[in-house]
Amino acid sequence: MHYRTKFLFTMGSMLGLLGMGELAGAGVTEGVAAYEQANYQVAYEELQPAAQAGDAMAQYYLASLYRFGKGVERDSQRATTWYRKAAEQGYARAQMALGLKYAKGCGVPYDRVKAYVWLQLAAAQGVDTAASIRDGLATDMTPGQIAEACAQVRAFPDLGNAQVSAAVYPMRIAEPEGGANAPALACADAPSSL
Repeated sequence: MHYRTKFLFTMGSMLGLLGMGELAGAGVTEGVAAYEQANYQVAYEELQPAAQAGDAMAQYYLASLYRFGKGVERDSQRATTWYRKAAEQGYARAQMALGLKYAKGCGVPYDRVKAYVWLQLAAAQGVDTAASIRDGLATDMTPGQIAEACAQVRAFPDLGNAQVSAAVYPMRIAEPEGGANAPALACADAPSSL
């Protein structure tokens, strides 16, 4: 084993034992690069430890490996688990992926309210595609379902990201154009992008 590699491996193991996974980022970078180069086995080997250590980006890419069966056996339940872990940490791409899973009933029960929640959280971070899908979903939702979703969005924990907090936490339900019976497309005060 090369001295530098051995040193990083040893230091990474020690920090991991201490709960200080700062070096996990190197594995994530290598894992994402391998994923993008379609070297899925290497991607898995690099991303899996970082995902286990709690890295949201690693969790998202690991979920994608399981979702599409790239380098691992396709497993919708594992994909959902990893997407959820990343989404709950505020990783926008994972929030969108989880929203899509609920919107389609793919690996989870079909649930418009949960789909709307995750898509709104992603949209609040500037994921325009999530906003478009959320708006389309809202056309088939009742005002009560939208109100419930917006309440869940407001209850989402503050993760210390000032931009996301500013976009998500001041939301309130606005009366949609056309009166109380018209569907609102988004929780009021939420910018479409940051």
